Amino acid sequence: MEVRGLAGSIVPPVITIRPVKSAHSLSKKVQRSLETFLVKERLDVCRLEVDRFVESLLIYSEDRLKEVNDKVFSGLPLVLTPEVALDFSRSNYKNEWLGAVKRDLYDIAWGR
Repeated sequence: MEVRGLAGSIVPPVITIRPVKSAHSLSKKVQRSLETFLVKERLDVCRLEVDRFVESLLIYSEDRLKEVNDKVFSGLPLVLTPEVALDFSRSNYKNEWLGAVKRDLYDIAWGR
């Protein structure tokens, strides 16, 4: 998976699935996963949802969440969590629609 573009750009980066070189030790496993989970087909069908998730990742960095919590929710028993801001639970990605794709994008954006 590859993300092209810059954080803060108006146009979301283009998300593509690129082949793994056959010499890579996980090449066959990656190819089986792509085929088993129909990753390319799901990405095509869910392009709008993936684009919205990427936009959320660009808007809600960890620093931005801290800023929002400090300025908006200071003194209140409320906290804007990554799960709420992104509408995605990284720790529960296996039970999320497009969970593996979102997990990978989350990890790229948030440096995990």
